Amino acid sequence: MFPMENLSRRQQMTPEQRERDRETYRRWYVNNIERVREIKRESMKRKRAENPELAREKDKLRRLRNLELHNQKAREYTRRRFFYNAQNHLKGASRAKYKELARLYKAQRGYCALSGRRLRKGGIHLDHIVPKSKGGTDELSNLRWVCEEANLAKRNLLDADFFSLCIDVVVKNSLL
Repeated sequence: MFPMENLSRRQQMTPEQRERDRETYRRWYVNNIERVREIKRESMKRKRAENPELAREKDKLRRLRNLELHNQKAREYTRRRFFYNAQNHLKGASRAKYKELARLYKAQRGYCALSGRRLRKGGIHLDHIVPKSKGGTDELSNLRWVCEEANLAKRNLLDADFFSLCIDVVVKNSLL
């Protein structure tokens, strides 16, 4: 057996003392959670600065081990911040802001601007009235919320061309 003076303070404790010590730490942890987080942030910052490549590799491995959880969190985050994410797909200095996109959705009362269908969570697209390929911008005045099917059918057509195409399809199919 080792002499007591060679053992650490924790190793010298009895199981009851260790449990009291753990309980004291738990209480301190709960009461000082912001301080604990700050200590952890500083520690991780220092470790990343010392070896950034190792930190990147560890992050990559952690993400791969928890891929489904990571993807689920990303989907949930995107769902909660829907208008903010839609804003980030727009480009240019005069692009619409996320609050404006939310107001536009509310003004449309959740209905597609082209088909009049109720917009569902997975099938909402932001449509450019004048397509960007034809000189349209990402300004709010050139945007509207539409259902996925209508937007994919419209592609880069102007409204008049799209409606004309829809009428041609209806006429052709009614003759059959």
